[in-house]
Amino acid sequence: MWALIQGASRGLGRELVRQLHARGVQVIATCRDPAGVDLDVPTIPLDVTDEASIEAAAAAVAQHTERLHLLMNVAGVLHGDGFGPERRLTEVAPENLARAFAVNASGPLLVAKHFARFLQHDERAVLANVSARVGSITDDRLGGWYAYRASKASFQ
Repeated sequence: MWALIQGASRGLGRELVRQLHARGVQVIATCRDPAGVDLDVPTIPLDVTDEASIEAAAAAVAQHTERLHLLMNVAGVLHGDGFGPERRLTEVAPENLARAFAVNASGPLLVAKHFARFLQHDERAVLANVSARVGSITDDRLGGWYAYRASKASFQ
């Protein structure tokens, strides 16, 4: 079985790589900058905001395998340089929405575009797009976090 974890440099993605690899799954990890990422599996650069990077990552994966059984899009952005999660609607800013959608919605769709060929075979194949609980629209008791919630919900 082959798995690709997109967004494997830390947190959930890193732990998924560790757990799958420990179970004997052939894992390929991707992240924006693999330098300094110490994983015991092939780790390939992939920036979901750069389609050329995604295309190059697909070509690199093809050097390891012709098929994937699991592709998990784990990378996401809740906040970053110059922006934080919105607590009120008045804090929503177009540039932050664009960044969140580029990473959380457009990026996974472009990954699906370039990696679909690896999932098209006679065995079971799964494409999973992961979000945090804060990305839930149905579990939104407190409001806020608008860019993250909208961008994650748009691709789930």
